Amino acid sequence: MILQYINDVRLFQILYEDLDFYNEGVRQTLLNYIDKYIKYKNISSYELRRNYESFLKQYAKDADTYLKSSKYPALSSDFNHSISREEYDIFLLLSTVLTQHRYDIMSEIDQSLLVSENALVIGSGIGLEIELIKENYKLIDAYDIELDKFCFNSQPQVNFFEKEFKSNNIQRYNDIFIIELLEHIREPYSLIKDAAAVLIPQGRIIITLAVNIPQFDHVYNFNDMNLFLRNIDIFGLEVEYEKEINHEYIMNGLSSSSNIFMVLKKK
Repeated sequence: MILQYINDVRLFQILYEDLDFYNEGVRQTLLNYIDKYIKYKNISSYELRRNYESFLKQYAKDADTYLKSSKYPALSSDFNHSISREEYDIFLLLSTVLTQHRYDIMSEIDQSLLVSENALVIGSGIGLEIELIKENYKLIDAYDIELDKFCFNSQPQVNFFEKEFKSNNIQRYNDIFIIELLEHIREPYSLIKDAAAVLIPQGRIIITLAVNIPQFDHVYNFNDMNLFLRNIDIFGLEVEYEKEINHEYIMNGLSSSSNIFMVLKKK
């Protein structure tokens, strides 16, 4: 169904055909999961196009504000932009097959996978990352402050918790995934510290950092890597693997925006 929708909407077709899908397994997993979502929600191609275009237009405005002020719009006292969780989920799902950087993030997750005992996903969203990793772990715990019923329906084997993650002394994890979340948090290092506290000695934390991406709900810019490295050093962590994923946005004018994909380990 989603491939038919892509062919029906000229913008989608152009973006999709422009992507380098170098990992066929990841591409197919993403398309299948998007298919399940739009069938579950009974969403039309018109609704997908309207939602996606609306998000792009808002991002263009936010980028323009950032270029003029060097300040994220969400940090301004007069900023007011509301979007439903479902509208946001639709954009996030579609963008994995319509924008190179989000497809690259999904592919990096796939390449990082090891077969292991358990995993923790913090900020699980609509469940895309879980769909990529679920075959590699016997147990997956997933946290988000708002969860769609689709997640429970499509991934019944996962232990979902609809609340903010806080470290505890009960469970330890082999791998912890914090993907495209830290930029949404005013104190991201507190979350990294909590994650480090529940990591086994040989475990890994797989994260992304957003640099110069003034999306409407981003409040933290990871444009100081020395600060990042100093903080994770305090938590007893170091970088095992790092890859910068540059962005090429439509309609924004930003010259340097990127996600940094990282695998952290204990020192």
